[in-house]
Amino acid sequence: MSKGAETKERFVESTVRLMRRTGFNGTGVLDVIADSGAPRGSLYFHFPGGKEELAVSAVARVRDDICAWVERTTIEQFFHQYARWMEKTDCQDGCPVAALASDGSHSPRLLAAAQDALLAMQDAFAAKLVAAGHTPARAEELGSTLVCMFEGAIIMGRARRDAAPMRQAYDRLKPLVEAIA
Repeated sequence: MSKGAETKERFVESTVRLMRRTGFNGTGVLDVIADSGAPRGSLYFHFPGGKEELAVSAVARVRDDICAWVERTTIEQFFHQYARWMEKTDCQDGCPVAALASDGSHSPRLLAAAQDALLAMQDAFAAKLVAAGHTPARAEELGSTLVCMFEGAIIMGRARRDAAPMRQAYDRLKPLVEAIA
């Protein structure tokens, strides 16, 4: 990877990390620069659109990471592994996608990035469900429900500083996921 690509990567990783902790509105460009350790001038070279472009890139990264995670695990493993990850962060880190959907809803570009990420996660869950024997329509419906439960469990877990809501979310959905109609 070139030095420029590494610098760009550091900016995206820092934005993801900061948005997990402080949301979109709580993450400033100067915070990203300080966290990344990259030169200030490099930020606008790589992200001429500034904070908005950084947030879109960060959410795309989270979208890709979550979808890859769903693809390589069972749905149950995903929820329980995510609960363990939450515990490692003392349930202080949220999801940049949810942060962008709520904090960045004034911007059509940010809202579109959040919508894209949520739909991609839904599609990743739906693909798992179709492979398990659900009809495409049922899988899409359950995929949407799984995303809602996942994002809601993150919010509940952060508020309670407890990963139990993430485990409970899947446990409540398990009969629906396993019931092939």
